[in-house]
Amino acid sequence: MSSQIQFRRGSTVQTTTFTGALAEVTVDTDKKTLVIHDGATAGGNPLATQTELNLKAALASTNSFTALNTFSTLSLVAIDKGNSGVSTQTFDYSAGGHQKLTITGATTIAFSNFPATGRGELLIELVNGATFTITWPVINFMKTDGTFTTSIATYLAANTGRTALKVSGTDFLLVFSRDAGTTLYGKLL
Repeated sequence: MSSQIQFRRGSTVQTTTFTGALAEVTVDTDKKTLVIHDGATAGGNPLATQTELNLKAALASTNSFTALNTFSTLSLVAIDKGNSGVSTQTFDYSAGGHQKLTITGATTIAFSNFPATGRGELLIELVNGATFTITWPVINFMKTDGTFTTSIATYLAANTGRTALKVSGTDFLLVFSRDAGTTLYGKLL
């Protein structure tokens, strides 16, 4: 007779609040991935799925966004765009790789001046992003299952367990393009 091993398991929301024992393995049933725990970190450390690894390899091989989790070419000093008010706010790539905006009214976000060739990356420091409605351009956000969505709420739910940016606090979004801004990709850091 064979033996069956079954790990603790739960949804992404349950997993993000669980602190497992040192070297404990659990299963995130929403993301369909294993999580390795260190005895201290709530949520543990999810392992990448094969789809995520394939996407990262594909992006790297096309000389596009190769540093999915680093600030390799970005400035750590933010260009502060101030308060949004009720207006369109354009993040101009040529103004600097790290730009900060505090949301103080219903805002439309736009991007401009990404490089014509190669990759362009912008780190957006968004303060109080869920305080008012933000109208975004089409940004392709990669979910943990390797598929893309253009809905920031769907992306956040799939990747963080929440459905909105922070009402009070700061979110960091990395927005990048490989084709002069025609196609935008995004990731919450």
